[in-house]
Amino acid sequence: TPASMRLLQELVTEPVKPWDAVVCSSNAGKAVVEKVMQDREEQLFNRLHIDDCKVVDRPYLPVIPLPIATKQIRNELPEKQSARKELGLDLNSHVVLWLGRLSMLTKSDPWPTYVALQKAALALNKTLILIECGPDDSAPQANHFHELRSLCPDVQFVRFGGVEPVSDETKFQCLAAADIAISLVDNTQETFGLSVAEAMASGLPVVASNWNGYRDLVRDGIDGFLIPTKWSLLAQDCSIRLGWGGSLGVINYPMAAGCLAQLLQIDLSAAVAAIVALLTDPIMMRAMGDAARIRAESEFSYEVVMNNYLDLFELLQERRKAASKISFQPEKTSITINPVN
Repeated sequence: TPASMRLLQELVTEPVKPWDAVVCSSNAGKAVVEKVMQDREEQLFNRLHIDDCKVVDRPYLPVIPLPIATKQIRNELPEKQSARKELGLDLNSHVVLWLGRLSMLTKSDPWPTYVALQKAALALNKTLILIECGPDDSAPQANHFHELRSLCPDVQFVRFGGVEPVSDETKFQCLAAADIAISLVDNTQETFGLSVAEAMASGLPVVASNWNGYRDLVRDGIDGFLIPTKWSLLAQDCSIRLGWGGSLGVINYPMAAGCLAQLLQIDLSAAVAAIVALLTDPIMMRAMGDAARIRAESEFSYEVVMNNYLDLFELLQERRKAASKISFQPEKTSITINPVN
């Protein structure tokens, strides 16, 4: 959002110390923070006509993933066939899961996913079901998505959520009932992907867009498949207009994010191939699902993430102890803090 970008820019001029840290949930997020600060530094150098200036202090930027309840998922996940019975699904069908919000502007345009599944359904010898589990952004948008689904006659759509929130019980049933998870997210604000991590913890291989934080979650060819994703040729031409519109408030953040997402291209042929390959090869599907579960438990569990924070606290304490005396000298209070001056 514009507000968060301003906060990152202010880190350049605020009294940041070597023992300060900005925790990033993925390498994609870290790269953005670094680029925003570097860009602001260059602006200041140019403004002050400084040719060569060494940046003294930047905050430390550790990458620590968001935590998920891997133990709860493992303990409460029902058996696949019983979950399908509870949800009223065909026991012998192929089941694909979308987990998360359905939002055109701040999550994903569903049409590429629908098209890929429609094409995959024509290549499969069983019924293909897409479970969509999560809340809707708005009623008009939900109606639009319903119209899009009607254009994919060979895919059976099952919806859980919508206006009402999804219970943990229903979510776990959806996770257990699925063969694979899909998340072809096209949004610039997706710096991690909790729903993808939860699907991995449930033992599901994931077909995901090769985009932003997803690259830190899914290992292509190991935990599932990352689908090639790139900016379109028009993206650069539209970028500055959208940036100014968002920064000035001419368009709100969801609209700006949604417009940027429409400039992204996802390789649908690769997505179809990945879906069909997983659903027609049970051995590969099981192996990738097991790899995804092990990765989630070893990287994203509460215990692992908390230990990462404890290690960070210890490291920052050592940085503080090792800092030079000049780092502890009081700085002049800003007039915005001391207006009487």
